[in-house]
Amino acid sequence: MSAPTAPPKPKIPAYVLWGAGSAGMVVGTIFGIAALSAKSTFDDHPTYSQADKVHNYTIASDVGLGAGLVLLLGGTMFYFMDDKDDAPAPQAKHKSNPVAQVAFEPILSQQTRGGSFTLKF
Repeated sequence: MSAPTAPPKPKIPAYVLWGAGSAGMVVGTIFGIAALSAKSTFDDHPTYSQADKVHNYTIASDVGLGAGLVLLLGGTMFYFMDDKDDAPAPQAKHKSNPVAQVAFEPILSQQTRGGSFTLKF
């Protein structure tokens, strides 16, 4: 008879990140289309306010697409990440003494400033 296996871990964080990433991509795409429309209006009638509108839409598009991409990649990492918390960590059988010891002691006084460096094997 085989040992019972643990049920698979829920992938809810991955699904949440994928949803937020998809929303970011949609928002970035919408602002990108609005930026292209505002750019064509700016090309026909260039004004400072229209240039600001194009600039603001392109920044919003870049942020939405960038954040969406990062969230989608994060969700993918969470989806494929293997949970190693179930297995106990291997324990050392005995403790060993350190091979070398390094020490630094500062020396501060009114006249001198320096330090002492010690290396023991």
